[in-house]
Amino acid sequence: FFNSLDLRIDKKFPLSKRTFFNLYVDVQNVTGHVTEGAPYVDVLRDEEGNPIVNSNDPTRYLGKTVRNTTGIRQPTFGIIIDF
Repeated sequence: FFNSLDLRIDKKFPLSKRTFFNLYVDVQNVTGHVTEGAPYVDVLRDEEGNPIVNSNDPTRYLGKTVRNTTGIRQPTFGIIIDF
C-alpha cells in the first residue's frame, strides 16, 4: 500500500509588465509515510572488500539481504524568473 502527500506554496512578484519573479517551497511526502519494497540482495565482503566464498560450495559467494525502504520528506526551495 502506497500513499503520499505533496505540498507546494508559490508567491509570484511582478518585476515588469511581462517579467515575474516566482519563489516557491515544495515538500514531497509531507506525511513521512515509509513504504517497504522488495529487499536488495548483496554479497558479503571481508575487511578488504573482497567477496566471501561459501565454504560449502566454492562456486558461490555468501549473500545477505538489505531492507529496501523509501519515504523521506523532501523539501525543495526554488526561484523562477518568467520573461
